[in-house]
Amino acid sequence: MGKQDFRGRLSFSWPATATGAPLNVGDLNYAPLFPFGYGLKLGERRIAAPLSEDPGIDLSSLDTPVGPLFDAGRAIAPRVVQIDGANDSPQTVSGAADNGAISTRPIDRDRQEDAREIVWIGRGRGTLLIANPRVVDWSKAGPLVLGIAVRVDAAPAGPVSVEFKCGPGCGGKIDVTKALTLLGGRGWQRLDIPLGCMAGGDLSKVSAPFVMTTSAALKLAISSIEIRSIKGRATCP
Repeated sequence: MGKQDFRGRLSFSWPATATGAPLNVGDLNYAPLFPFGYGLKLGERRIAAPLSEDPGIDLSSLDTPVGPLFDAGRAIAPRVVQIDGANDSPQTVSGAADNGAISTRPIDRDRQEDAREIVWIGRGRGTLLIANPRVVDWSKAGPLVLGIAVRVDAAPAGPVSVEFKCGPGCGGKIDVTKALTLLGGRGWQRLDIPLGCMAGGDLSKVSAPFVMTTSAALKLAISSIEIRSIKGRATCP
């Protein structure tokens, strides 16, 4: 055993659950799995208690498709916001992020950081997605529509698709280039896309209910994404 003692200490509070709730020293009911500044010393001989495997998230809400997917600047837990590039390595984001093909940052619409700006720079494929922690079956939910509150700041310079993913090589997709172009420069608008318009998908195994992809330049902002039941006749954009 070397003579140098351990010096590493946690520079943040290690959360006890996967809810993503703020966790800072001094917060009411501060209860991390490992607190800020935690570390070990060579002379210590403590036996750690068994660690909980409960993520602290109710996953049953995933099985009911109707409701918000993204609101107030973040995905509705247990879903996450991710960006991806041509290397197919999705990156979960909460603040600002940039992978070279797509960048995103929180912005203000009606209150502080209640929306998200997304910029595709046109240098390869970039994807914005809302991902589920597990596959869900929406095949018996009836007709559904994907509603997006969007502000198109710079119209797409090439094809843009929206889809839902149902595993590797599986997805229901629709081209929304024309729809986004028509919304360009018109401020905050709503884009509704019936899931039935997304050809090729399997609603019995949805892994990501919202995926927007382009290799072209595009700049927009999104304040909410939701799934609603269709009432009456639905029109594809």
